[in-house]
Amino acid sequence: MHGDCKGGMAHGIGRARAAGNTKFVGEFDQGRMVRGIFETYNTKGERLVAIGDVPSTDLIGRTLVAVFNKSGFQWFRYADFNGDSKYHGFAINIWSYPKITVVRFVGDFQNHQSNGFGASQVRRPWGDGKVWNTWIGVYENGSLNGPGAWTNAVEEVATGEWKNGKLNGVGYSQYNDATGDYHMFDACNYVNGQRQGMCKVFHSNSFNSGEHVWEKYNNGEMVDASYNQTAFSLGQILAFSMGAAIISAADAPSAAKMQVGQALFQDTLGGGGGSNLAALKSSFEQQAQRAQSSSTSSATSGSTSTASAGSGLTTEQVNISCPSGVTNTIPITYRTRACFVAAKQFAETYSCNKFDYERVATNCQRLCGHPQCLQK
Repeated sequence: MHGDCKGGMAHGIGRARAAGNTKFVGEFDQGRMVRGIFETYNTKGERLVAIGDVPSTDLIGRTLVAVFNKSGFQWFRYADFNGDSKYHGFAINIWSYPKITVVRFVGDFQNHQSNGFGASQVRRPWGDGKVWNTWIGVYENGSLNGPGAWTNAVEEVATGEWKNGKLNGVGYSQYNDATGDYHMFDACNYVNGQRQGMCKVFHSNSFNSGEHVWEKYNNGEMVDASYNQTAFSLGQILAFSMGAAIISAADAPSAAKMQVGQALFQDTLGGGGGSNLAALKSSFEQQAQRAQSSSTSSATSGSTSTASAGSGLTTEQVNISCPSGVTNTIPITYRTRACFVAAKQFAETYSCNKFDYERVATNCQRLCGHPQCLQK
């Protein structure tokens, strides 16, 4: 161990080494690694590098983790990790091959399972090989539950309401024969991934310019056709498709795009009528106001230590440096060092507008008993 010490423990900037060519360079707080760069090699001989916060039992840390294989394959995970090294918050996993880069998954997680709006890609058999299948929508406990969509990027697309990873409710699907000229589009009611009840189906091929027919299904099997029923409206699907394209092209942080996408799903496919997007707009405005208030407070804070506000409290002057180059010194009042670490991250996020509000508020609540790390 080399670096700054206080009371016989690493405190400040330091460097630590361990067996197996493992090393850490970064910030310590009374012997505890807080953030920095960690490097080691796993049992496969792959080089592993982690940059960012060091999570602990009660502290969620946001970290970039990368693994480099001698074959040229690499994977990168930028995520909120809990003390068990599981995703708990925002996460994105990228696989990089010599000739292709794939976003394996992205979205919100709870205890290592997708919960909230997200997307994932998995290779599945198709023909004589495998193709990347993509799922996007609202997840619960690792599966699509709510508005969502799926495609194998070759022949099939399906979108609608999902339950436990299968279409359940009103759904729309499209099939294009990759080896022929047959095309099919349907609007159906689904139960557990199977067509159930009445469906309006469009068929076309080189001998037929296309026709709409009504077909009746039971457990995915067609039992009758040509019923005259009211057609489903496709307006919701068109609205979502256009909105999704706009969101993906926007110049905004990924986490913000995910929130907007979720609100769009709920409004266009879930019948929200614009209320979810309006609520999200209000939330963003409140976050911006809090960030501006925190930044203003930081700018006016002096560097003189203040007395503790209550019994058992300690106040420490902390230097906050933002990527923009702005630097401020602010007082942080705390009872435990764990609360101090959470409060410092909270101050950095709001002072520097890092769009990391949910994670730091969660850490504050856990370690300080208040979502803004306030101690009295």
